[in-house]
Amino acid sequence: MFIRLKIILIIMAIVTVIAATTLIASIYYMRSGLQEATENYISVIAEISEKLVSSETNLLKANAETVAEHLVNEPIENWGAAMRAQLAIHKNFMAFTVADRNGVVFAVGKTPTPSDLLKSEFARRAFAGETVISTTRADPTGELVFHVCVPFGSNGERILSVSIPGMLFCDLLGDLTIWETGSAYILDREGTIIASKRREWVRDRRNVFEYAEENPAARSLTDFSRVMLQGKKGIGRYTLFGVERLVAYISITGSKTKWVLAVVSPLGESPEAHITQGLILTALVFLSLGTLAAFLASGFIAKPILIVQEQNLHLAEMSAATREASEAKTRFLANMSHEMRTPLNAVIGFSELLIHSPPNRDELGEVLEKIHDAGMTLLSIVNDILDISKIESGRFELVVAEYDLASLINDAITLNIMRIGEKPIKFTLGIEETLPVRLRGDELRVKQIMNNLLNNAFKYTREGSVEFHVAAGREGDDVWLTTVIRDTGVGIREEDLPMLFDDYAQVDAKGNRWIEGTGLGLSISRRLVEMMGGQIRVESEYGKGSVFTARIRQQFVTCESIGAEVAENLRKFQYFRQKHAWKSDMVIHPLPYARVLLVDDVQANLEIGRGVLKPYGMKVDTAFSGRRAIELLRDENIRYHAVFMDHMMPDLDGIETVRIIRKIGTEYARTVPIIALTANAILGSRRMFLDNGFQDFISKPIDLPQLDAVLMRWVRNRDLETAAVRPPEEEDPPFRPVHEIGSIDGLDQKAALARFGGDRESFLRALRSYADTILRLVARAGGFDEKGLDAYAIMVHGIKSSSYGIGARQLGRLAENLESAARFGDFAFVRARQAELSAAAGKLLAELNERLNEVDRESGKPAREAPDPAVLDRLGRACRNYDMDGVDQ
Repeated sequence: MFIRLKIILIIMAIVTVIAATTLIASIYYMRSGLQEATENYISVIAEISEKLVSSETNLLKANAETVAEHLVNEPIENWGAAMRAQLAIHKNFMAFTVADRNGVVFAVGKTPTPSDLLKSEFARRAFAGETVISTTRADPTGELVFHVCVPFGSNGERILSVSIPGMLFCDLLGDLTIWETGSAYILDREGTIIASKRREWVRDRRNVFEYAEENPAARSLTDFSRVMLQGKKGIGRYTLFGVERLVAYISITGSKTKWVLAVVSPLGESPEAHITQGLILTALVFLSLGTLAAFLASGFIAKPILIVQEQNLHLAEMSAATREASEAKTRFLANMSHEMRTPLNAVIGFSELLIHSPPNRDELGEVLEKIHDAGMTLLSIVNDILDISKIESGRFELVVAEYDLASLINDAITLNIMRIGEKPIKFTLGIEETLPVRLRGDELRVKQIMNNLLNNAFKYTREGSVEFHVAAGREGDDVWLTTVIRDTGVGIREEDLPMLFDDYAQVDAKGNRWIEGTGLGLSISRRLVEMMGGQIRVESEYGKGSVFTARIRQQFVTCESIGAEVAENLRKFQYFRQKHAWKSDMVIHPLPYARVLLVDDVQANLEIGRGVLKPYGMKVDTAFSGRRAIELLRDENIRYHAVFMDHMMPDLDGIETVRIIRKIGTEYARTVPIIALTANAILGSRRMFLDNGFQDFISKPIDLPQLDAVLMRWVRNRDLETAAVRPPEEEDPPFRPVHEIGSIDGLDQKAALARFGGDRESFLRALRSYADTILRLVARAGGFDEKGLDAYAIMVHGIKSSSYGIGARQLGRLAENLESAARFGDFAFVRARQAELSAAAGKLLAELNERLNEVDRESGKPAREAPDPAVLDRLGRACRNYDMDGVDQ
């Protein structure tokens, strides 16, 4: 088999060499002569066509001059009859107009010359004693005409304008065909087509330069046309719509107004191309016959090989396409996961810390239950959205079980009522008391549908109302659960409705550029509704609002209904469930001997990290960037038991940072446990981190049991526990009450204080820090110009985050709007609203500083003119010696 295949290859190689050699030699010897002959041929046609056009223009001008000479000797009362007689003689003449420098004197015919033409260059040249023919123009009746302007009389005070058909030269050149589709056309000096086989181009007065602006594919035509209008004669080539064309051009001597005639034909129709194609075809036939002969000898051997190769190629293409689609989707999901999980880290992390704190649990339990309920529900939705690939592939399965319908509705309400914020929106609930207590279905997916629809309603409604109605109707062993969400938001354009439920689609993106979204919510809702045997529909009027209706099939469980009291509690937002069984009995193993490094570029994440690690009694150091973490591990002034590293950070991300740390070369840098701490928790992330130098992986929001397991595995050391001696506890500092700062316009102290776990001392420290820094940030933001919008967006992002963090919502919203405008490049909006941001910040900070000074006076805190030099000296020594205990003191 191998020998026969080898013979086939040898025969094919010989045939190929012979065919290629013959083809190259033939083309080489024939091309130069053919090319010259082809160019000469098309040049001769251009010259003949030019003579034909010049002769016609000269004849038209001569006839017009003859008419002028005839009329000039006639009294004006005889002009009408004389002109009509001349129109009968000269078939190409349509009208005569006699004019002086003040306007039309006398006109006969259906297309007389309009008075505005008398101001043109053609009229001025005729007044100066020269006979010229104008370019085409549409007369008042819409008919396309030329005008031959000739002097009328000997004193230069009058001219005769003769109107001739605008399609005259099209008719003259209409029968001219070069090879198969080639033709001739004429351009005036402005690039307007005044004759062409494409008669509609002449009627529309198509201009090649304007055409190129509308059609980038015609750019080559424009460049060549400029060359044509500058020269008298030549030949060249240009490409139009991917077809190379051969052109010969020549100025029309008879026009006197720099007309140029071009003869053009696709190069593929020339004899050169035909002969070349013939040679290639001959070579291919020869090659095909040789190949056929070789294959006939061993066809049964080659056939299976070709089949296998074709299948392998097809599989490779499919694999590449699948890999590319998968990578694109993974990038999309990673970004979406990070963007949505990062704020969840703050919501769930702070709620877990405060609920675990006995002094605050009773006081803040209800508020924290809402925060945690909302955070966990959103987290579940994020995890489900990450499984969209399963839905698309048909491998997704619903998890059917009994669930409490009132609790499900409450979860959706609790989550989405928080989306109102400070918008003037009235949230109305229509909950029927006949709703069944329990249903059987996929609770999480039903909740996901409600959340997505309510989320959309609140996002796209600036003011007005949002209504949420839930009804149920039994049909045999099934229950049809119907959800209706009505809003007074921005609405949806009629043309956008068909693609509203498409994947990754966000309609009217320009009008809604301030609204964040992935484009997946409605698509997932539609798929889930259809999987439950239901339908989802939308009715909307742009600018007035929308109504979304989802109807899904659930399984009947019981005839018992929720009743009037539960329905009323739901309608009044008073139905809360204690569904979190906090693991207060979870054993925490103290690790006072341990010291860890927490690396993150977001201050809130560092605060939460410190909080969740606090029960273990460890020393927790922080770094705001990957580069700072590299410095600490390279210097080894402190040897950490573990490093918790965020993934997505600016400048250097977590993976790049770990790669550099592992290459430091020391045993410590190579072996220190580094745990990925990230919101990028998609399928395959753990494997990715482990493959890039990490020892373990914790997803955000931080799950306490998962954190405990990681600490027990990588940080706990039983030998050190045995040897550790607990230092004596320091006496608590004297208790000093924190004074109230009073109400401040624009500062939601209650919400902000809850974020600090009710710790007023920490809240006051945050307010002081905010007052010290925010005015400088606002001042720096006011110095940016249009070229610095990217840096400006980062600056106001910091203002936004800090303002929201201490409860300054109004200032935070101003900064958020400016950040969005900067990221979209809307410098006009930034310039118009920056002064409003500065004024609002100045007003807030003036009142805040006044209240803080009052607190200082009431608390008896002494004011120093300068820091204590001795304290500064001790602090400096502690920093230089990497003595973190000394720094803390």
